Amino acid sequence: MIMSARGRRTRGVPRNMPVMTAKCTTCPFGEHGDLQVQASVTSRLLRASQECHSAGWPHASHLCRGARAWQRQVLHRMGFLLEPTDVAWQKALAEIGDK
Repeated sequence: MIMSARGRRTRGVPRNMPVMTAKCTTCPFGEHGDLQVQASVTSRLLRASQECHSAGWPHASHLCRGARAWQRQVLHRMGFLLEPTDVAWQKALAEIGDK
């Protein structure tokens, strides 16, 4: 599932939706990110991937790099990813049959 920048469900599984290569300057997960927005996003990141709020809203084309970094760290700590990297993320998806 994908969550929009406003916290609404938008589509099913984000197949083939790229992740931003870097955090946006206004990313809630960035150095000067909005902690209230960050808390709102992290509250749902184990259920959904987050669209980048600055990548073409309302028709976002990319997932949020900051949110994906958070997901990778948590899933690595839980033992679902061997390491907190995009490569490990893709490998885990391939292992469960979801590309």
